[in-house]
Amino acid sequence: MTPVIVNVDFEEMLSHGHPRPALRANVEFFALWLCPEPLLAHREYSQEYLEHIEKHIGMRPSYLTKGKGVWWWGDLTNQKLMRQLSDKTEFLKWWQTRWPLEAHVCFSFNEIEKLVDENEWLIKKSDGMSGRGHVKVNARNLALSRKVLDKSLPHGVVVEPLYHRTFDVSALWLADEKRFIFYQNKIDARFQWRECLLSADKMAKSPEGTRDWSTRLHELRDHVSQLGYEGPFSVDAFFYESQAGVKFHPGSEMNPRKTMGWLAYQFWKIRKPKFLSLSLHPGKLSEGEWREAKTLSSCLLLSPPENPFVWLLTEASTVEGLTTKKAAAVAAIFSKHSHDTV
Repeated sequence: MTPVIVNVDFEEMLSHGHPRPALRANVEFFALWLCPEPLLAHREYSQEYLEHIEKHIGMRPSYLTKGKGVWWWGDLTNQKLMRQLSDKTEFLKWWQTRWPLEAHVCFSFNEIEKLVDENEWLIKKSDGMSGRGHVKVNARNLALSRKVLDKSLPHGVVVEPLYHRTFDVSALWLADEKRFIFYQNKIDARFQWRECLLSADKMAKSPEGTRDWSTRLHELRDHVSQLGYEGPFSVDAFFYESQAGVKFHPGSEMNPRKTMGWLAYQFWKIRKPKFLSLSLHPGKLSEGEWREAKTLSSCLLLSPPENPFVWLLTEASTVEGLTTKKAAAVAAIFSKHSHDTV
């Protein structure tokens, strides 16, 4: 079987053309859990870790450290198309003709100056990934960010109010199943992803209050298909508070690749719980700490020892049970640590 390469540096490869082996090494272990093909790995994995995976999936995963492999995370065959689909400014333009938003595409600092007032605003790079390149500004401090913004402006930036987000949701197109599923995301203050929550009873239907979002998503699916992309993709959206009450924002970005929600769904298909959480927690566990954590009954430890992040899979029959079990696992794992966790 041909090995797979977990190219989670997909966006950076599109932007800069250079792979980031260190980034891949932090996440590539998911292929050991979910992919029948060998992993073309950027790190070594102990027999104990492989046995841990085998205990839960029923087969021993394998990996290689040399050779050629195929992209598993995102398709880099047509990079021009992938850049277009990943571009936040292009994504905003598509939505504006169907669902007018309080957002603008700017290509000069003067354009930004005319928009930004005393309120808080968010400026996003067209090709920024996972919250990177986001700048929070207002009229008082905008000039301090000019040097950073000038580097992004030739490709365009998205300028929008800094919304008070109350609930983050994603729609995931499953190319193999020809349907969308929906799930909740949790992000931190830096717009970095930290957790996704799947509900077996709710994933097949767009959340309440999203109006005709589902219809628009299928229009988007037709659009990207006409452009030549047939793989999985996600649309990140959110609810936010406004003076007129809670509103829904239908799309902050599109990810034409596999996503953390896609990973969570693959685990859900195997295990079929009522509720499932896939979560990331900053912190590195020594081999001894990892050995203790893997025995916890409240959560399944997915990541290997010495990983910069601890990844947990939690299952429960109720939302409350899910929250309790994850909290117990996090407390047990990080009781000797001082880092912040989700």
